[in-house]
Order: sequence, then C-alpha cells, then structure tokens
Amino acid sequence: MKTTILFMLMTKIVLFACNACGKSGDASVSFGIHETVRISELPAYVMDSLKTTALHPETDPQSSIVGYLPKENTQSLDDLLSVEGIRFLKACFPADQEGMYKAVVAIKREPVLNLSDIQKTKSKALSVEIYFTMEGARKWAEMTKENIGRNIAFVIDDQVYSMPVVNGVIKNGIAMIIGLENEAKAKELSDRLNSGL
Repeated sequence: MKTTILFMLMTKIVLFACNACGKSGDASVSFGIHETVRISELPAYVMDSLKTTALHPETDPQSSIVGYLPKENTQSLDDLLSVEGIRFLKACFPADQEGMYKAVVAIKREPVLNLSDIQKTKSKALSVEIYFTMEGARKWAEMTKENIGRNIAFVIDDQVYSMPVVNGVIKNGIAMIIGLENEAKAKELSDRLNSGL
C-alpha cells in the first residue's frame, strides 16, 4: 500500500513539473511581473546585433516585442546579448496564426512583483487569476499606475506567458494571466504557481 501511494505521489510530482510551454524540470517555479522595454528605449547596437541572429526584427519602435524567432529555434538571446538591466525572453504563445513563430520580448531584468507577493491563484476558463498579498497589491497598484498605456510581462520559468496593456490603475489586488490555450493549461499553471507559494 505504501509503495502504491509513493508511486502515485511521485507520478503527480513528475506530471506537475511540466509547465504549459512544455519545459520540464523540478517542481519549483519562478514567477515575475516585469516592466517591458520598448525598441526605442534600447541602445542602437542591440537591434543591429539581433539582426545577426535568426530573429525577424520588429519595426515598430514603440513595441516591446523586438522580433520573432521560428518556434523550433532554441537560441537564447540572453546569452547573445548582455544589456545592463534588460533581458530578452521568448513568449510562450505563438506570434502568428500558423504558430510558426514566437515573439522575443525585451523586459527589465528585475521583476516588480514575484511569488512572495502572491497570496493565491485560481484558474478561470482560459486565464489564471492572481490574488496578491497586501504588499503585493500595493506594488501592483503602483506598477499599473506607472505603466498606463504600456505592456507588462507575466514571466514564468523564463518565458513570457502574457503581455497585457495597462489601461489604468488596478487597486483591487488582482491580476490575470489571460489567453492561455485551454482550461487544462490554465488549471495546470495555477496549480504550479500555488505550489511555489
């Protein structure tokens, strides 16, 4: 009986360790909500350097998406570019209808909010609702106030899961990761975040 319970527990842990983007690893999860960096805010050499990669560059200077990589490309742009205070991460979601490309997003290296700012999460349809602690709610309100009209990035395990545009100050202490591919992925992601709390 103990062996069966142990086997079932180990199976759940192994299944739980796989996130929605297909990355596997241990059961721990990293999470952060980051401010994004627009192309116009990057040093000029960055876009020139990115052109030497397999990246198809974005041309809108107000975009935080610097370009697009074929989905099978495993190249880490963070390894190629060293820009103080900035990271370049791939989006988990496809950038085109055919699902052939992933966006590469420029974000500020340090998150404004992290797992310690979360009280709990809950999946709801194709989204995950995030309920912040009192301190997290204060940081979230300040972050949304400072980023009206800009994208912010929800980053889990070094992949961007969502990039909503902030339309106003959010004072209720709740955020949402939206646009996940199905309800099962939303539940899996919520469970994973809750396991890290």
